[in-house]
Amino acid sequence: MTTPVVSEEEMRALLPAYEVEDQYLQRIRKKILIRTLIVTALFCVRLLMLIVSPEFHVRTFFPDDATKGEEYIDQIILFRMAVLIPFAFIYYISFWKNLYFRTVTVLSLIITCSILWSDAELHLAALAGEPLLGVLTALAIRLVILYLLALNYMDVRR
Repeated sequence: MTTPVVSEEEMRALLPAYEVEDQYLQRIRKKILIRTLIVTALFCVRLLMLIVSPEFHVRTFFPDDATKGEEYIDQIILFRMAVLIPFAFIYYISFWKNLYFRTVTVLSLIITCSILWSDAELHLAALAGEPLLGVLTALAIRLVILYLLALNYMDVRR
């Protein structure tokens, strides 16, 4: 008795997280690339905000202890760059080669949500005290990034 061979369609149904269907990805590739480039640009703008005016963030988020605030901001910049730069390369390679792209889109949402959540207390405290344009801008940038990555996820998970 021979065992039946599994067809390509059945394998795609069994292992949906590995790749996005090639024809569908070709249709949405430009849209996802544009969103991803915007997300990358927004992360760079946010990083420039931290590098160019760290005193704003120290005064806003740590009004009582400026020294502690400067150390905290330096640690945040280093850690996030250590996480985001390698992940950006992984995201682009995964997107370009269509290798585990569905899984990587989920990871991008997890990383973005965790960054937003880690700063939620600081943003809420700053907004409760005196809502400044910089705080609103930083929060808006993160929410836009989250929205664009969620759109990529929805397109990929079709």
